[in-house]
Formats: sequence, structure tokens, C-alpha cells
Amino acid sequence: MATKNLFEYAILHQPKATRDAQGNDTTPDTTILKPITPVLAACENDVKILAARAIDEKHLQHLDEVVIIVRPL
Repeated sequence: MATKNLFEYAILHQPKATRDAQGNDTTPDTTILKPITPVLAACENDVKILAARAIDEKHLQHLDEVVIIVRPL
């Protein structure tokens, strides 16, 4: 069995920049979809897979705006 290490991940939604008719920035703020979550995994790629599976279904249509952040502990 492979040795597992402790990691943390968080999932953010960072909407794309948009402008209104007058040219004002109307981009919504970044929001946290999944707060910092500890997980045991063999490597960072395994953590990214686990995090990707935790993304709520309603965000799957705009994955280009979803960011997964991983850090080892």
C-alpha cells in the first residue's frame, strides 16, 4: 500500500470579467464553492481528482471559471 500524505484543497468560483454598456466592470466577486478540506492522498494529482469529484453539479457547465487549489501539509 502506498504511503499517503496530508493535503488540503479548496474550490473557488472566479467568474470571468464582464463589462456593462457604459464600460464599467461588473464582474462578481470570487466565491468559495468548497472551503479548505483536509485529505489523505498519495500525490497532488490524486487530491485534484478527489476535489474535482466534489464540485457541485450546477457548476459543471462553467468549469473554466472553477479553480482547485491544493497544498501539501
